[in-house]
Formats: sequence, structure tokens, C-alpha cells
Amino acid sequence: MHISHKTPKKAAVVVIGSEILSGRTQDKNIAFIGRYLESLGIALAEVSVLPNIEQRITVRVSAYAKAHDYVFTTGGANLTDFHHGALVWRKAGHYFMSARPFALNTPCL
Repeated sequence: MHISHKTPKKAAVVVIGSEILSGRTQDKNIAFIGRYLESLGIALAEVSVLPNIEQRITVRVSAYAKAHDYVFTTGGANLTDFHHGALVWRKAGHYFMSARPFALNTPCL
């Protein structure tokens, strides 16, 4: 009998939003993404909630892209969907240019 010792795929989520950090808005995406990934056999390994500061978002997404198989970003209420996706792609998209899947502006909820 052959036993697979494959390392499970890992994912990370970056929630962007000063409104989340202030408590004005409650995040629902982490739980949704976590349950969905679990149903696919993918471990949600890390989650970060960051303010709307481009440099911090760039650094975190880039680091997560190096360490995980999948990276999701959500939030950015004062950024339009286009700007949110464009920001992530422009600043960290080159980390995803390998055979990694990347969905731009795909709503979770």
C-alpha cells in the first residue's frame, strides 16, 4: 500500500481595512474563506489585518506569496474594487507569475 506524504497546500489571507481595525466594520471573509479552503483540503495557515497603507500591504502580500501556495486579499472599503486589485497586482503580482492561480476582483460574499 502506498501512503502519500504530500505536504498539504497552505493559504494566507490579507484583510485590508482601517475600518476593520477600528471595529467599525466586522470581517466575515476570513471565516468564509477558511471553511471553503478546508472543504478543498487547503490549510488556512495565516491571516493578517492591515490598515489601508500601501507599503504594508505590499510587504505582507509579497511575504505570504513566497511562503504559501495561495494568497487571498479582501477588504479595502475606501479603495474601489479596481484599485484594490490593481494595487495588489501592481505591487506583488510578480510573485504569482509562476503556475499559481490568481483571481483578480473575484468576490467571496
